[in-house]
Amino acid sequence: MHRKLAEGAGALSVTRGGIGSRRIRLGACMLRAAWVVMATVVLVGGLAHAEDRVPSDRQEQLVFVGPWPASDDEVQRLLRVYTEVFRRLGLGIRYREVPARRASDLAERGLADGELSRVYEYGNHFRNLVRVEEPHHEKVLRAYCLHGPELDGWESLKDVFARVECPRGVVACLDNVRRYVPAERIHENDTLEQGLQRLMRERVDVYIDVSERVEAFLQSRVATGHAAYAEIHAVGDMAVVKGYLWLHKRHAGLAWHVAETLREMKRSGEFQQLYGQ
Repeated sequence: MHRKLAEGAGALSVTRGGIGSRRIRLGACMLRAAWVVMATVVLVGGLAHAEDRVPSDRQEQLVFVGPWPASDDEVQRLLRVYTEVFRRLGLGIRYREVPARRASDLAERGLADGELSRVYEYGNHFRNLVRVEEPHHEKVLRAYCLHGPELDGWESLKDVFARVECPRGVVACLDNVRRYVPAERIHENDTLEQGLQRLMRERVDVYIDVSERVEAFLQSRVATGHAAYAEIHAVGDMAVVKGYLWLHKRHAGLAWHVAETLREMKRSGEFQQLYGQ
């Protein structure tokens, strides 16, 4: 009896040992299977990611927006500069003209990759945009009238009773005008020509915009026989502003590289050659 019990216990022990071994083997098999699945996922994911990449003989195109026509001299200068900047970073760029407010909306919502040129303070109004911390130009915001008072800086607006117009969405103008002029006397326009026509028709008293653009436009109009534009004259400089490239936040990692590339090009003189200074 004792012998049979011992034999039974031995058999039971062997059986338990067999179950444990099978469990170990099963666990090892499951582990190997898991590694195979993980490796397959990584491989497939890597292949899918590779398919999403732009081939080496093509460049990813970033789309920048702005309210000026592509034929505008300043736009052409900036496109020459940034085409070279992004080429060095392995990227291409395209430009799309849209109204200023629309440009802000597209960039803020990530429907464009950024804006070609806005002032330093622009980000105060938009949380999804990142400034490239190297300016590409300095411009004068100048006031124009038919027969208005001389002006000198934004504060001088508080001493005159005037209807003032700025380009729509240009925060460097609007934010400062709002500090000194009541809302009912502030107007906006969608194009430079529209703003100057409103000035000539005396619907507004003062028009403020980038001096370089206004004066080039006036000279062109007078030269082509539109003598009425000759009545418009500058009455004072309001501010000097710097322009910066702005990127949607998904490209935030590019901002430092773009700024550093601009600085390198300025040091080497390449920026000046491309910009035309």
